[in-house]
Amino acid sequence: MYPAHTAARGAAEIRSLLTICSQSSLQLAFCFSIALTQAFLQARKNGLKSRTVARRNQDSDNMMQQMEETGTLEQMERKKMLADKKAAAEKAAAQKAAAQKAAAEKAAAKTAAAETAAANAKLRAKAAETVVLKEAAWDDLDRRFRNLHQVSALKVGTDAMSLLGKTIVFTGTLTMARVDATKAAEAAGAKVDSSITENTSILVAGWGAGAEERKKAKAEGVEIWTEDQFVAAVGGRGCAIAITSTGSLLGVPCVCME
Repeated sequence: MYPAHTAARGAAEIRSLLTICSQSSLQLAFCFSIALTQAFLQARKNGLKSRTVARRNQDSDNMMQQMEETGTLEQMERKKMLADKKAAAEKAAAQKAAAQKAAAEKAAAKTAAAETAAANAKLRAKAAETVVLKEAAWDDLDRRFRNLHQVSALKVGTDAMSLLGKTIVFTGTLTMARVDATKAAEAAGAKVDSSITENTSILVAGWGAGAEERKKAKAEGVEIWTEDQFVAAVGGRGCAIAITSTGSLLGVPCVCME
């Protein structure tokens, strides 16, 4: 198909040629042939021009499409580059956070180790101090009890003669063991009984002694002694303190016995 203006132009040329060649049929036929040839050539030329324009348009469209595709590729590459950059930044941030966490954990472990070492040092110092105190205490006890005698070797002083032949009853809680008090009384020549009778001479009343026993002792005319009086009696002039066979103390601190 040719454009409308091309066909109109060809028809006008044909009419012009027909007018010129209308004098003779031969000339008319020749002119008609020439007109048709020119019209054909013109139409072909126009067709080639149209195809060229169409090709150019197609080339332009192709170029535009290629440019769009190129732009799309560039956008895709740009997006990929941005995504890679973001991933690298996230990776770097994660590595930095991990390094900071590791450093914090290391610092915490170091602090904990230092605190543990300090606590152990305090414990060792306290243990050493305790050992020193224990040794000092044992040394002090050794100095205090070095010159003391066992109850079995206790000398009976002149005042102890007052217990000879007497009957003694112990009541209440004594600071010394009851068995040691009994041995001390027997060593002084006294007899120890378990309850107050008409033969009881002395009632040694310790802490918490019953009121009934005191009352009964007074009624029987029995002397009521404290533990200190008893210790002084069995200790005589020498000393009112001794270490007993069971490890208990007899009496209170005083000048050591000769």
